[in-house]
Amino acid sequence: MRYLINKDNDILLGSLIGLVRAIDGNEHLVSENTNKLIIEGLLNIKNKDINDLINKIEEEKKNLIPSCYECLAKCGRTDNFNVENLLNNDEKTIDNIRLYIENLSELAKNYSDINEIYKKLFYIGLDNFINDYLENWE
Repeated sequence: MRYLINKDNDILLGSLIGLVRAIDGNEHLVSENTNKLIIEGLLNIKNKDINDLINKIEEEKKNLIPSCYECLAKCGRTDNFNVENLLNNDEKTIDNIRLYIENLSELAKNYSDINEIYKKLFYIGLDNFINDYLENWE
């Protein structure tokens, strides 16, 4: 089995993308705790022992939009991103994805614009991420 980072850290990345998906259209519900979890997640993207952090992110999604977890017509809005989808690319593209994530982690260290971090994290989960965002990323 291939991983972008490793199994647990790919789950963390997928959870972070799931959280920013939940935020999309619900920006008024974002709390300081939401921001803290996004930053903490990005700063720990390569660390081990992150299961507690993943659980906190999942709880935050439920706190943001609890009705999505009771909905009978699931739309996928709060689903975590399946990082395996990124591994269907050539090695050079996968290396660029890893570099993009490292850059995002560095951005989180000294963030001044949380919205920029949200946006760049959200992009990873888009179908056109590779063609429209990764190739034009600096």
